[in-house]
Amino acid sequence: MTIDSFNAIKKIIGYAGLILSSAFAMFCMFFGSGNLIFPLGIGQKVTGAYSYGILGLSITGVILPFLGLIVTFLFQGSYQSFFKNFHRRLGILMPLIILSLMGPFAVMPRCITVAHGSFLLIAPETPIWLFSLVSCIVIFILCFDRGKIVPLLGSALTPVLLFSLGMIIYSGLMSASTIPIQSNSFTAFLTGVQDGYQMMDLLAAFFFSATVVSYLKTKLGNRNTSQQTKVRLIVLSLTLGAIFLAVVYAFLIYLGAAYSSSLATVSPESRLAFIAHQTLGQVAGPVVATAVGLACITTAIVLTSVVGDYYQKVLFQSKVSKSAVNALILIITFFISTLKFNGIAHYLSPILTFLYPGVIAMTLFSLGQKLFNWPYPRWIIALIFALTFVWMMLKH
Repeated sequence: MTIDSFNAIKKIIGYAGLILSSAFAMFCMFFGSGNLIFPLGIGQKVTGAYSYGILGLSITGVILPFLGLIVTFLFQGSYQSFFKNFHRRLGILMPLIILSLMGPFAVMPRCITVAHGSFLLIAPETPIWLFSLVSCIVIFILCFDRGKIVPLLGSALTPVLLFSLGMIIYSGLMSASTIPIQSNSFTAFLTGVQDGYQMMDLLAAFFFSATVVSYLKTKLGNRNTSQQTKVRLIVLSLTLGAIFLAVVYAFLIYLGAAYSSSLATVSPESRLAFIAHQTLGQVAGPVVATAVGLACITTAIVLTSVVGDYYQKVLFQSKVSKSAVNALILIITFFISTLKFNGIAHYLSPILTFLYPGVIAMTLFSLGQKLFNWPYPRWIIALIFALTFVWMMLKH
C-alpha cells in the first residue's frame, strides 16, 4: 500500500467517524420526551396497520425535520433569516412562539410528565404536582452551573438512555404477542402523520440546524476540505441521523401495536415505563425507566437555559436578570405540567394544526428558492395559514 493510499483511507475513516458522531448528536437532540411517547401511542391506536403508521410518522417526524435542517443550513444556520424570508416581523415572532412551545408551554412540561411516569415505578403514589415542584426546583438550581453539569449529565446519560431504550425494545420484541389486525390502513397513515405534528420536530429543526452545522464546521476547520465536501458531509450526517430516528420510531410503533391491549388503560407518559416493567422485571424495569426519566429532566435543564437566554435578550431586552427569567419559565412549566400529558396535548394540538401547514409550505418553497431559484410565493403561504384557520373554525 502506498503512502497516498494509506492517507486516503485514513481520511475516509476520519470522515466516517465525523459523520457518525454528528448523526448521533442529531439523534440525541431530537429524541426528547414526545419522541418516546407518541410512537408508542401511534402503535397502540393503529395495531395491525402499524406499517402505515410508521410511514405517516416518517413524513412528519423524520422527512420534514430533515428538510427543516437542510433549509436552515441553506440560510447559513440562521432561523431568523429563514422566517424573515416570508416577512421581517416573523423573524422575531415565530422564534418567540416556537421557543415558547419548546420551553414552558409544551415541551418542558411534557419532559416532567414523562419523567413522572417513569418515577411512578419506584414511588407509585407520588402526585404529579409534588414531582413537578421538586423537579422545577432542581432544574432551577442546576441552571446556575449549566456549563459544567449538563455536559456531564449528557455524556453520562445519553449512552445510558440509548442502552436502556435498546433493552426495552429488544425485550419488548422478544416478549411481544400477536398483533391484532383491526385498523384501516389510511386511518393508520393519517394517525402517524397527525401524531408526528405533536413531536414538534420540524419546529425544533430550525434551531438545532445551527448547532449541528456549527459542530461540523468546527471539526472541519483544521482540515483541508473543499466547500463541496463540507456540504456533502453535512448532508450525509443529517441523512444518517434521520435514518437512526426512523428506525427507532419504527420499533416503538411496533411495540405500541404489540402491547396495544395492555397499553389501552395506561396513561401516555407511563407507557414506556410500563413496557420496561413488564419485559425487564421488577428490578431492571425501574432502573431503566429512571434513566429515561433523568434524560427528560436533563433536556428540561437545557431548554430552560436556551429559552431563558432568548427571553432575557429579546423579550425583556436584558432588563431582567437571568435567574428571574428562569424562575418565570419554571413557574409556568410547573402549572402546565399538572395538566399531565393528555391535558398538554389537548391544548397544544390545535396550535400545531394551525402552524404546521404554513411552516411546511415555507420550508418547501424556501428549498425551491435556494436550490432551484424558484419564486417564493408569499401570498400562497399566507393563503395556507388563512385556509387552515378557516378550516379549524368550521371543524369546531
